[in-house]
Amino acid sequence: MAWEARREPGPRRAALRETVMLLLCLGVPTGRPYNVDTESALLYQGPPNTLFGYSVVLHSQGANRWLVVGAPTANWLANASVINPGAIYRCRIGKNPGRTCEQLQLGSPNGEPCGKTCLEERDNQWLGVTLSRQP
Repeated sequence: MAWEARREPGPRRAALRETVMLLLCLGVPTGRPYNVDTESALLYQGPPNTLFGYSVVLHSQGANRWLVVGAPTANWLANASVINPGAIYRCRIGKNPGRTCEQLQLGSPNGEPCGKTCLEERDNQWLGVTLSRQP
């Protein structure tokens, strides 16, 4: 029958196939990483052990420009009782010689009620793990 005529590839054929694949992989050009501007880079530092810089987005409003930075394990300045809620920082670009960043205060420091018998859970919420900007 026709299916019996097909033979499994032998060790020679398998070795040839692997050699051809290896040569193809070595011959394909690879991408190389690069930085657009390394001479005038802006470096901002946040609190240690907060994953400061985990996510970043550029934002502008009129003549003001900011780098908005997420720090998913940061603590809030306004409420120390919340454990590692995460934070979002705003770092001004230009006219900021100290390269300082300001923690944005989002929501009520004491939490918002979510019903008669509960309070919103804010411990370990990883605020700032993703950031996006609407045009």
